Amino acid sequence: RDNRDQSMAGVVFAKGQSSTEVGRTVFRDAVMAVDAEYARKIEKEKNWRFNYVPHVIRSLELGLESTDNALRLCNAGLDSLYSHFEFERDGDRCTLKEAIQGRYTDTLQTYRVPGTGSRTKFNVPYKGRKLSDDALLKQLAHWAQLGTIEPDAANAIKEVVSTEMLDASDKYVVVIGASAMMGPLQTLLELGAHVIAIDLPIPRIWERLIDMAKKSPGTLIFPSTAVRDGTQAQLDTKGLAAVAGVDIMTQTPEIINWLSKLYPTHRLVVGSYVYLDGAKFLRVSMACDAIMKQLCINRKKKTRLAFLCTPTDAYAVPKAAAEAAEQSWNSWSLNNTVMTPLRALPKILQQNKNPPVKTKDGKGTIYYCNEIYTDQGPNYALAKRLQQWRAIVARSNGHTVSSHIAPASFTPSVMSNRLFKWAYKGASIFPPVEIFEPETARVMMSLLLLYDTSSPQSVANPEVEIGNPFQLFSHTAVHGGVWRQAYTVPSVGPVAAVAHLVDEYTLPTFSFAYLAYRLAGATSRL
Repeated sequence: RDNRDQSMAGVVFAKGQSSTEVGRTVFRDAVMAVDAEYARKIEKEKNWRFNYVPHVIRSLELGLESTDNALRLCNAGLDSLYSHFEFERDGDRCTLKEAIQGRYTDTLQTYRVPGTGSRTKFNVPYKGRKLSDDALLKQLAHWAQLGTIEPDAANAIKEVVSTEMLDASDKYVVVIGASAMMGPLQTLLELGAHVIAIDLPIPRIWERLIDMAKKSPGTLIFPSTAVRDGTQAQLDTKGLAAVAGVDIMTQTPEIINWLSKLYPTHRLVVGSYVYLDGAKFLRVSMACDAIMKQLCINRKKKTRLAFLCTPTDAYAVPKAAAEAAEQSWNSWSLNNTVMTPLRALPKILQQNKNPPVKTKDGKGTIYYCNEIYTDQGPNYALAKRLQQWRAIVARSNGHTVSSHIAPASFTPSVMSNRLFKWAYKGASIFPPVEIFEPETARVMMSLLLLYDTSSPQSVANPEVEIGNPFQLFSHTAVHGGVWRQAYTVPSVGPVAAVAHLVDEYTLPTFSFAYLAYRLAGATSRL
């Protein structure tokens, strides 16, 4: 997608460059650090928009060959990204690096909203119930047994809810994208944390967040560029909301200056939970990365990073997950008997299997999955790769990094798309897949964040050995079953959608295969 319609302010692409050109060049530069011959293949790719996925996968395979490969590739990719982004303000342009390294000296004002609520019995909302104690532990064990979440994720959550880790009163967490439905803000406030919220200056957003904070045992801290008459104590919720918020893309330097000096004696967790469509997602992701990168420098190892990963991407996976997927493909079951004829159709029910990568030292192999939707687009793939590269580089530099695969969820954006809605509602025909309610997923991912920032045994701790750096993402994954199902995510969408329609409208069974075939022709997005 071309970047010429971008709002020319804040973090922007370098002049004359489209996001498509940037994406191809960045992957070329990243791969050039480890395989010059394949990098030239990327450079010659004429149709990056639709042919980018094999190159993304090859970059992962090369990174999995050795730790040295992984770090060289990630550093080269990040360096290339920064060479393609600039910062513009009032008609003046400079490199993004210059903008975040002291060119702008203004800072922001700090507002605090202490909660007056008290801690209540903790629970995880799930299908109309509130799971706690034994009921929660049984559900975690059930998900792990099915393969809906990885066993180490279940164990980590169990440890949090069973120990003092559940008390977050000593945590100081920066939530970039504070209003994000899958973000940890609400859960952290309910557990007593100090939450530094960063989001756009939109009063209706802040009214909700401030009300939430006032009712909680936690504390909400937010930045502001405006001052109203009177002190903070004289401002009610509407008054506070009217002055709250900043623009991440246009006020990036000020956010860095503010956070660099906020709570200087405390370790800040800095989490990115933002999303925008198209090329804007890459721009806002670069703004978030710039904040994280500079805070890691300014606050040194007192900065800890946090990300949520999408299940529709490519990752190193545990050998047990790869073996479970293959067993599911080969096993006899009524489900497989019904599905087998559909395997012959193009782009439908493709096996969830990839050849494992042999490490350069010859001592082992690493398994991986490829669940990338081509139609998500190369901007999305690069923005998510940026997060992976930053996580790996920061951890290699001694920073704690919490990064987990989150499950697919019934978010409003998904449910507004009719085809996605159908596919999500029919996904349960592919065990162990489960689509989560956002409230359930949000709480579970927040608990994993607490685990990572509390337990020295967590792989988020850079002192814990994990093998290849890309294997950071293979631990404690709440992938919703996609790593262990028989088929790749992109290839099950049409069938899942039709299964929902057949069930919802009591269509004749013989229509199942026909409708799946027609729907697959209509879209490969699902």
